[in-house]
Amino acid sequence: MTIESRELALYTINSGELYRGQAGAIIKNLAHKMSEGKFDKVLAVKAFTYLADSGSKLYDKDFGYKFSASDKREAAAEILDHYMEEITERSQAK
Repeated sequence: MTIESRELALYTINSGELYRGQAGAIIKNLAHKMSEGKFDKVLAVKAFTYLADSGSKLYDKDFGYKFSASDKREAAAEILDHYMEEITERSQAK
């Protein structure tokens, strides 16, 4: 993991705007998939790559820095790890 991918992951996770707009929906969808036994970690990382891309755009707007595609993928994996407990809890609550 690079310093850049870690920075992007933390920025994205701590953005209330991104959580309300995108992350919450991704978490809800993945929890539904998990409760049905159709959860796929590779596809989950792909879903969070879209969130990391949105985070990257906001970061660029705020700080003028563009992240590489590999940084976005690494950040997406870290974001999934961060939200995995919430996804699991939501899937069991159904």
